[in-house]
Amino acid sequence: MQRAGWQLGRSDERRNRQQEEARQRHPVLGAPGVGVADSRAFRVFDRAQMNAVKRNHGLRLLLVTIAMFGFGFATVPLYNKLCYAIGLNGRVANEATRLAPAAVDSGRIVTVEFLTTVNGGRAWIFRPAQAQVAIHPGQMTTVQFDFTNTDDHDIVAQAVPNIAPADAAQYLRKTECFCFNRQAFAAGEQRYMPVAFTVDPALPADIDRLTLAYTFFDVTDAARSRTDRS
Repeated sequence: MQRAGWQLGRSDERRNRQQEEARQRHPVLGAPGVGVADSRAFRVFDRAQMNAVKRNHGLRLLLVTIAMFGFGFATVPLYNKLCYAIGLNGRVANEATRLAPAAVDSGRIVTVEFLTTVNGGRAWIFRPAQAQVAIHPGQMTTVQFDFTNTDDHDIVAQAVPNIAPADAAQYLRKTECFCFNRQAFAAGEQRYMPVAFTVDPALPADIDRLTLAYTFFDVTDAARSRTDRS
């Protein structure tokens, strides 16, 4: 009898605790005349309402993610143009520079090294004819880059330049570069392409080494689409 009374007391205590939790979620459950069946109905309603809130919240997050991805994709061209305009992140304008005559600073030497990569892990061969050059600021220099289309079909590729450190991007001036335009290569074609440039004598004195890097991208499909539209 004592054990039965103890179990009954525990059952009453558990029921009171559940009713108190339900009263905190829905104060109306604590009102007189609201029974256990009503409490269960409210709990079922509460779970359904929470599930609906979770579904709506998940849908909102999905829509926001899609919108953010679309906005980021659409702003890439704008971002690149801004980088080219102000030399941000080592980006420089992909166009020839008209140079005014400048005195060569023969008392100073700047080393320019060259790096090449191919986007997407393609098997194209792309490399500089020399790893680096040492020049005087104001001195015009021409270097060669070697590209081989190892594919068995024609391609169109676009080279994108980058200069490091970023602060030096505006001081490297190119008058000739394969990066100014898209390049069409026949299947198996090898080509040497020149880059003519100079380093502005106004380059900050604490910079004595620049890295000029090029990445080739496959733009064959884009070029074909443009041709079809025209």
